[in-house]
Amino acid sequence: MSQQEAVTIRDLHKTYPKGARALRGLELTVERGRVFGLIGPNGAGKTTVLKILLDLLEPDRGEALVLGLPFRKAPRSHRARIAYIPQSPSLPPDLPLEGLFPLLEALYPRWDPRLAREAAQRLEVPLDRPLGTLSRGIQHRASLVAAFATGAELLLLDEPAAGLDPIGRRAFRDMVVELASSGEGRTLLISTHLLEDLEKVADRVGIMKQGKMLAQADLEDLRGAYRKVQAVFPGQGPPPGFRPPGCLRFQVSGPVVHAVVRCAPGKDLEGWTPVPGVRIQEYPLDLEEVVLLLLEGKEREPEEAVP
Repeated sequence: MSQQEAVTIRDLHKTYPKGARALRGLELTVERGRVFGLIGPNGAGKTTVLKILLDLLEPDRGEALVLGLPFRKAPRSHRARIAYIPQSPSLPPDLPLEGLFPLLEALYPRWDPRLAREAAQRLEVPLDRPLGTLSRGIQHRASLVAAFATGAELLLLDEPAAGLDPIGRRAFRDMVVELASSGEGRTLLISTHLLEDLEKVADRVGIMKQGKMLAQADLEDLRGAYRKVQAVFPGQGPPPGFRPPGCLRFQVSGPVVHAVVRCAPGKDLEGWTPVPGVRIQEYPLDLEEVVLLLLEGKEREPEEAVP
């Protein structure tokens, strides 16, 4: 394994006792210093991946390493370099958040008390109220405060923004960006379905479906590989049988063609000018549109729009 890898997964398989196959030979690499988004529909196996990485589940076969070691065999000093937030965090109900800080400081040598109080303020979490008296949403914010202040080199976050309102989500995004740009080489692996948030913070993504990895790529490369195209042809429309290379979606409405095409990033479109006078406009796809294309898993046939 490269010293630059924070997470390494090879040929990971997991079937639950009632027969549900969660992972089917999953391969995943997360380089250190990355903000990596793990994306996929419900049931894709994202949470299973995180639990196996932390030895909360045992795989049927395969290898899962965090910072170069399997978690179950790692010494306590190694485990202290890793922090985890599950989808539904469980916090001591009788303790206030500030009462939790000394316990975390004992577990994490790089605990940052200044950052803990700053994060609590930004996420609007009271320090002096028992955690059990707070709403579930505020308790979720409290778990984020704790994770960010651990000083952990690797943060594994399962749907971290799901319980946040728009103000909290913005604060969370800002904190992720600041952590990633601190120059300390911190790595975040974020499992989420909130693609709008992820698009603002991640630099690399992996897209899962049915326990397999469909794609791993830098976010900009992934978005740059697809484009929306609107072409207006002179006369009645495109020539009979017209379909340029790389078309994934193709719809004809009179003289106008709407398409989504796959193409090499930075390259010009090919095959769109069979007749003089065609006018072409290109538009980028956002992350959600790209993910839906990949999850569909097949090209769509041309559709003739109803006038």
